[in-house]
Amino acid sequence: MKFFTATVCFVGEQHAERCFRLMLGDRDVENENDINTGGDAARVVIQLLEGVDAEDRQQGLDVYSVRTHSSVRHHNGIAAWRIDGTRLTLEFTSKACRVLDVDDGFVIELLPVAAQLEQIRAALSRIVDG
Repeated sequence: MKFFTATVCFVGEQHAERCFRLMLGDRDVENENDINTGGDAARVVIQLLEGVDAEDRQQGLDVYSVRTHSSVRHHNGIAAWRIDGTRLTLEFTSKACRVLDVDDGFVIELLPVAAQLEQIRAALSRIVDG
């Protein structure tokens, strides 16, 4: 498992991209699109495309995606998630591990206030659990 500390960088609707997004990172970011800058900072974005049409479904885009600081993206792939206190564990499928280049998943020590923990829990329930 890859371990890093993080705070909520963004959670909510991203209207321009038609998605609901949860972004966690180990540093402050300028905006919710900063995930694309790459670099060494550990970040993870989990998002669900909204307003899915027939063409999106045909392309397999009717599922959530996981994206890392290296901008690698994988659709689906979270086998399990849990929040224990302030620690979020994301366990990935073997295919997601290969694509995202991680051993088993992420263990993220969350640095938010209590209200943000509930935002994270609600966002993961909405995105991953449907």
